[in-house]
Amino acid sequence: MTLILIIATAALSIPAFNNGELSYRAVFYPFRIKRFGEYYRFISSGFLHNDWMHLIVNMFVLYSFGPYLESFYTYYYGWKGRVLYLLFYVSAIAIANISTYFKFKDNEYYRSLGASGAVSAVVFSFIFFNPQARLMLIFLPIPVNAVLMGLLYIAYSYYMGRRGSDHINHEAHLYGALYGFALHAALHPRLLPQFLEQIPKILGL
Repeated sequence: MTLILIIATAALSIPAFNNGELSYRAVFYPFRIKRFGEYYRFISSGFLHNDWMHLIVNMFVLYSFGPYLESFYTYYYGWKGRVLYLLFYVSAIAIANISTYFKFKDNEYYRSLGASGAVSAVVFSFIFFNPQARLMLIFLPIPVNAVLMGLLYIAYSYYMGRRGSDHINHEAHLYGALYGFALHAALHPRLLPQFLEQIPKILGL
């Protein structure tokens, strides 16, 4: 299912790179959603990207973490797992955009696109299930504790979202991440203690 999502995203994103009309019809556009009821944009925008780099980064991260989360779904839910995983991913695209919608629904000029909110939800779901994992980041030569990376990512997304000066929808990153973590914490509360016990360890308490 992860591979299908990647192929579908690439198949929709690449033609839109040089097709402004196609991008315009599917981009997340809060003003038009409010005025014309184009609610499909909550989903369609997650399958569009600005350029090759935007697409490759998001799909590489999805490819890195998606199969692990998908395997958890099939472990817990059997044959229904892949369908539920797909529903989770699609719902994450929409939910990551809700805050942005209310913030910009009266702004005629604001638009955004990309799978970053849903990808953040996948990554933070992985972190919930694997709090002891150590992750390699492109800009660091050593692995980083998954929980520490998650906390730093939340702090950074919150700060940059408040600052709002780089034309990136950090709020979608933030709320996508929170959705992924909170949903699975609610569905699997017995796993929450193993996550929480990692925080004192990484803080040296």
